[in-house]
Amino acid sequence: MSDKDVIFDRQVIDCLGEITPPEGEISRINPWSKPIGFITWGFILTTLHLNFAYLQYILPTIGVTLIFFGFRSLRKENKYFTALWIFSIIKLFLQLAELVRVSSPLNVADYPVLAIGTVMIAFQIIMFLVFQAALNKVFEKAGKIVQEKPLLWASVWTLAVYLIALSPFSSSWLVFIPMMICYYIIVRSLFRVGDQLDDTGYILTNAPVSISNRTFGWAYCLIALALVITCSIYYNHLQLDPQAYEPPRITEARQRLLDLDFPSEALQYLKDEDVELLREAKDVEVSSKLLMFDPKKIEHRESFGNGTYISYTYEPGEKNMEVTTIYIEMPENLLYVMQYFTWQGGTPVWQDG
Repeated sequence: MSDKDVIFDRQVIDCLGEITPPEGEISRINPWSKPIGFITWGFILTTLHLNFAYLQYILPTIGVTLIFFGFRSLRKENKYFTALWIFSIIKLFLQLAELVRVSSPLNVADYPVLAIGTVMIAFQIIMFLVFQAALNKVFEKAGKIVQEKPLLWASVWTLAVYLIALSPFSSSWLVFIPMMICYYIIVRSLFRVGDQLDDTGYILTNAPVSISNRTFGWAYCLIALALVITCSIYYNHLQLDPQAYEPPRITEARQRLLDLDFPSEALQYLKDEDVELLREAKDVEVSSKLLMFDPKKIEHRESFGNGTYISYTYEPGEKNMEVTTIYIEMPENLLYVMQYFTWQGGTPVWQDG
């Protein structure tokens, strides 16, 4: 190789050394960026709930999965990350349990909401504190000083949100806006943690996995969906035990209600003890309304001079239900109300027996 070639090679090396790589390339070679990003987005999706389009269930499910991905990649780094990986597995099961609760009769069960909420908040704060301890350990191994401690502030923020939720200020915008500003600052600090760890020059310990994130994520989401569908079908598909129906005999109390124009079809389903309760009825008023689930819309046009008046009426379709409301006036200004439903067309969703 001639001297000119050597000089040319050195010039090329010097020129390339002055070029800053694209931001995308830098993030690709930063081993901390991806797991920290997973964890941060996971915490975002599990702490902010959007109560529409079932996002209050979908986003936390995705969030706990991302948290698991992040800590699974870091589980070999130190004992704190190992503990966090175990905590993330617990969060996976807790989210499945929550989905079972909301899609089954457990969602109306009487249980100590405050106690359970306190335990869950404590669990979340412990995760934040252990996460901060794990980061401190990494910086300590690298011989660097921790520049920021966003997880401590996240713990304080979580505790503050919990206390505010129990206070009269839970619906105040004056409290909500500052809390969201603090939340934004904490999230920004969490995203910067990955860059700070990369700047330490500390090499991330590789934690190989047998199942890819994509495969595990799809499998977990499908399991969650299957649980919701199964619980919804099973618990909303009530199995009714068939019972023989015997028309009640006409007693004096029943005849008195019939004389007051009590609908006979509704009266036959009242038990004798209920009829006795209405023995002293003074008056009965009945109103009925047809609920049309698939009405036929009919347009009417009437011309008046230069204008046309358009109106619409509705006729019953194939699925209709007649709702009858019965008002029973009793002595001493006591009023009983009974509602009775009869299918005039169509059938219920479930036909069991």
